[in-house]
Amino acid sequence: MAANGPRIPERLIDAPSQRLYILSLGLALQALKLVAFFTSLIEGNSITYFLKWMLCDAAFLLFLRFLRIPLLTFRWQSSALQIALLGMVNWLMFGNYTISFSFASVVPTLVYNLWVRLRGDYVGINGYTVSFTELLRGDKHLIGQHTVKLSPISTAKLNPYLESICIPPHIGHAFVPILFNNTDPSQITYKLTQHTADPSVTSAPSSTVTVRKKDILTHVDWSQSESPSEEGGGVVTTLSEDEAFDLEFGESDDPRAVAHQQHQQQQVAQHQKSLPELQRTQRLRWIRVTKPGTLRLESVVDGRTDVRLRDSEVPVVMCPTALFAPAEKAKENWKEKVSCRGDKEVLVMLMVGVPPMSLEYQRVLGNKKEETTVEGIDPVHKEGDARALTSKELRIPLALTLDELGEHVYTLNTITDGLGNTVDLTLPLSPHHRTKVPHDITRTISVLKPAEFSFNDCRGGRTVDLLQGKDAQLQFIAGHHDERDGPWKLSVQFTPLAGADVGKGGKGKNTPWVKEITAKGKFKKLRVEAPGEYKLLAAQGQVCKGDILSPELCRVVEVPMPKAEIEWRKLHECSGDVGVTANLVLHGTPPFTVFHTTSHNGGAEVTNSTVINGSRGEITLQPGHKGSYVYRLTALSDAHYDRIPLQSEPIKQTVHPLANANFAGNNRGAREKTVQSCSGDVVDVPVSLDGTAPWTLELQVVGPSGITEKMSIPGIKSNEHTLKVKIPKEVDRDGGTILVDLISVEDANGCKRSLAVPGVTVNVRRVKPTAKFYSKDGQRKVEILMGETAHLPLRLTGDGPWTVEYRDVKFPRNPKKQRVKSANDVIAVEAEGTYEIISVRDLHCPGDVVVPEHTYTVSWVPRPAARILDTVRTPQVANGSYIRPPVCVFTDDHIILDLRGSPPFQVNYDIKHGKDRPEKHSFTSLQTEHRVQLQTSKPGRVVYEVSSVGDARYSVKEDHGKEQHPRWEQQVLARPSAYFKTDTRLSYCLNDAFMPRPESHLSNDGVVVLEGKAPFMVSFSIHNLASSETRQEIKEFTSHEWHLSFPEYVFSTVGSYLITINSVRDASSCEEIVDETTQRSIWVDVAETAMIVPYERRTDVCVGDLLQFQLEGTAPWTITYRFNNKVQKTIQKTPKYTTVANVPGEFSVVSIAHQQAQCQTSVSDVRLLIHEIPSAQVSHGSRFEENIREGEQAEIVFTLIGEPPFTFTYQRAELAQYARGRKPKVLETHTVAGVMSTEYSIFSSAEGTWTVTFIADKWCRYPPAKTDPSIEAV
Repeated sequence: MAANGPRIPERLIDAPSQRLYILSLGLALQALKLVAFFTSLIEGNSITYFLKWMLCDAAFLLFLRFLRIPLLTFRWQSSALQIALLGMVNWLMFGNYTISFSFASVVPTLVYNLWVRLRGDYVGINGYTVSFTELLRGDKHLIGQHTVKLSPISTAKLNPYLESICIPPHIGHAFVPILFNNTDPSQITYKLTQHTADPSVTSAPSSTVTVRKKDILTHVDWSQSESPSEEGGGVVTTLSEDEAFDLEFGESDDPRAVAHQQHQQQQVAQHQKSLPELQRTQRLRWIRVTKPGTLRLESVVDGRTDVRLRDSEVPVVMCPTALFAPAEKAKENWKEKVSCRGDKEVLVMLMVGVPPMSLEYQRVLGNKKEETTVEGIDPVHKEGDARALTSKELRIPLALTLDELGEHVYTLNTITDGLGNTVDLTLPLSPHHRTKVPHDITRTISVLKPAEFSFNDCRGGRTVDLLQGKDAQLQFIAGHHDERDGPWKLSVQFTPLAGADVGKGGKGKNTPWVKEITAKGKFKKLRVEAPGEYKLLAAQGQVCKGDILSPELCRVVEVPMPKAEIEWRKLHECSGDVGVTANLVLHGTPPFTVFHTTSHNGGAEVTNSTVINGSRGEITLQPGHKGSYVYRLTALSDAHYDRIPLQSEPIKQTVHPLANANFAGNNRGAREKTVQSCSGDVVDVPVSLDGTAPWTLELQVVGPSGITEKMSIPGIKSNEHTLKVKIPKEVDRDGGTILVDLISVEDANGCKRSLAVPGVTVNVRRVKPTAKFYSKDGQRKVEILMGETAHLPLRLTGDGPWTVEYRDVKFPRNPKKQRVKSANDVIAVEAEGTYEIISVRDLHCPGDVVVPEHTYTVSWVPRPAARILDTVRTPQVANGSYIRPPVCVFTDDHIILDLRGSPPFQVNYDIKHGKDRPEKHSFTSLQTEHRVQLQTSKPGRVVYEVSSVGDARYSVKEDHGKEQHPRWEQQVLARPSAYFKTDTRLSYCLNDAFMPRPESHLSNDGVVVLEGKAPFMVSFSIHNLASSETRQEIKEFTSHEWHLSFPEYVFSTVGSYLITINSVRDASSCEEIVDETTQRSIWVDVAETAMIVPYERRTDVCVGDLLQFQLEGTAPWTITYRFNNKVQKTIQKTPKYTTVANVPGEFSVVSIAHQQAQCQTSVSDVRLLIHEIPSAQVSHGSRFEENIREGEQAEIVFTLIGEPPFTFTYQRAELAQYARGRKPKVLETHTVAGVMSTEYSIFSSAEGTWTVTFIADKWCRYPPAKTDPSIEAV
């Protein structure tokens, strides 16, 4: 045991697990050794296996000792003994030795004989059961071999790895590989035949090129490959033989050689790994080709021997290319185009290559990437025309609908031509080439949303104020705008107020006009100096036509200067107050500031101001001291004007407070309350009163023109009272705003008080809110995909929010309501149809619908569809299927589908054969017509049905049977055939008519099975082997099974009759199928008395021959025969008696009887002489190897054992070292006849292993001849 612990610590792998793993490895090695043992029995060359496994076993045992595993660690003496024992086992399994001894010499005779009898397959002629395989063992009759080794012949193979070769257009040449064996060429001659697209041209132009040794390339640096081909068939940096020599010894300063040294270990090694390893005598060379065509090797010269040419033809074409077509307009930049959402664009792809081609392209939108592969791109190709290997240029349009915002990047990835050349278009060209061919493979389209413009200052019906003598500013705002679309051209229209003075010649500031202004950012300002209506008509960007949102109309109003109506009153003495009150009726825009002065006792005037929020106010002036006070109102300011002088008379202060009244809901000091009036000439205004009832309330109504109407309402008895205020006629007619103010209130005590509470503003709305659909181009319609949502733009006027009622005109009784908050909101719908607005109501009043802009049409983009082309349509049946004409099995047929939609198309369809489950199939097409190949490989009813269709707009996954797709059927007719149901021999008696026996219905013997379409016409032949006569019979019947019946035919002789089916025809026009595996013939036995007839008429046979006899009569038969003067009997239950001639001697049949040993017949003409099998030896039965040089000959000696004359066959096979694990291939075979001597010699300079495969003497041969199959079946 080892002193140290295990090499692998037990904390990592415990000792039992280590023992399990190492013993499992040893068991696996012995299992592989057993497999190698059986392989060596087939291939020979066992010495190689012996040395290999000796090394493996020794390495395993030494590795086991190195690991120091507990319980498996031995001393070095034990390990050496183990290696020696395994070496003995390896010698027994793989040693080159021969042991020859008789098994019977070591086994008692009785046991040996019993073993021989049990292991046999046939009963020998001496009565014992013998093994037929052991009897004819080849190692006893054909032994020995003579091996001659010679240098191999010189060969050249063009394109040995079957690569597709193409010439990149930007390089102009390609390299074609040639594999040489046992030669180093000094000159190569090839013929290049140009490809032609005209099939009528039978002789295309060609040229012969001779490549000298200096131009034959010995190295190829694949790391410098500049071809975008994915299959290695492109342009590479190559080195001549001299450059390769300099590179090998480090003497080259060529930049290509330096690059070769830098990348050789990486990229060159990767490419070489993909190629099979070259043999010692093989060399790989390349030749440069600069023109396309079919390259054929004419000759190869190496200066020593003739070089044989193999696979000497390969096509060379131009590599396929693809790019996007340039823009038709010179100024248009198609590499990066900006478009508007909803636009439609077409990208044209230019493809050049040998059709049919396939193209892979991708679209990237944000983080979403879609890849599409289109196959079968081919120009119109007439059926029957041969395809040429010439490149064709195709223009393939790709229609795009730009519905999604963002940057759409389309890139062409790869293209593959009809020969399998694949080019990756995304790879950059090599920097070694100064001139690069532009690969315009990318198109970028930026999809923008149209900008939205509206007035920013006039939302909610607000107006813009214009002060007298000054100008106003209007502001436009742009929403959802993109700077790439700017600047925008805005069209603005001005309409003056009705009755405005336009000046002389219509050139005043009030003259109507339409202007176009330029907006560059989000906001645009416009200064105006005339009141009226300003309307935003349109907006046009550099790419998109902008949308006009509400408010698109803005009203500019000229604000008048403020003024005041002053009424002075002394305070009433009822309340005991002292002072005066100035009641003011103010005209202008609140809030107002009234400036007033106070003078006490003729002193200096003190100026104060009072702010009034309404159009009516009250200023109470009360003295603080005794004396005379003079009050004067000096100036007035409003929201627009400052300190407008007032002309008012001064007054002494005397104040008399009165009873109080206020409008309901008003608080002290609050702003005016607003009441809405949508219709009617009277408006209700609630008031609250304080004091002693009844009250008399005095109020005034101020119209928009400044006209004031006062009214008194007496006898108010309730504190809460509703005033019925009549609306002035002009306001009731045109609408507007009136102010209702309380003037005074008088209570029951007669105390009257003037009121200065905030008034009520009554908005009389006679302009109703409106609703309509918006459209920038007058077309109120939109097209959407099925399942998407359409957003119908609204344009509303009035005060929001609005309630819009709409409906689909197809369903007038099913209206819908939607509450919207924005004047530019949308209505979302999913179904197609025409939608109309029924009614609208804003926050206060019902409105009107603008006609005809109250309708909007939504339509669906049609789904892609497929139909059968009119030219190939066939009658349609009730289930919607088109019926194709029936065809026979394996007859080519197709149908053309007409595809409608936006290419590329994706079509899924099902194929159902009879009652089988449907098979799923699909294809992709860029063309609107696609040919679908029909399946005719097996008979039956075949139903084709398109299950789903997709295009560029609709995914194929979205088609759930919503559209009716084409369906067609075809009957594939089976070709007729006929065969016998069984091969059982039929038995008849002499002079019987050929008719079914009464018991024939109980079995299938003699039944003919017919397949196809009835009626059938079958031709039979009845061959009488005894008389060699043949009779032809033709039968016609409608059933698919028929018992052989020829009543007019009578068996006139005894013997075997062969009934053969010659031909069959059915109701279809299909040709007959002759299946080699079916039973086309049957035997009939005709017997009278018991007889024994040998199959072969000969008197001399050989050991190992099967002696076969035909027994005639009724089973069982008793046969009496004599062999080497010994009489024996055998009983046979079948009409065929077979025995094996296992030992030489004389055999004769004495008699035969049948029917339980009755009808015995003496036999005198069956006598056979059995001869021993001859033998042949090569090199006296040994394995002899001989090495010769070129020009020398070797003598091969054959030893023949038997009775002359001899005929033998010998063969030459390839050496086992070239077979690489498989059975060596036979190279030549010769037969020599008429040899009278026992030795025969030949001389040969060819390399190989010579063996004898056949030997025949005067009587026998080995291997024995194969029995005639027709006789074997008897």
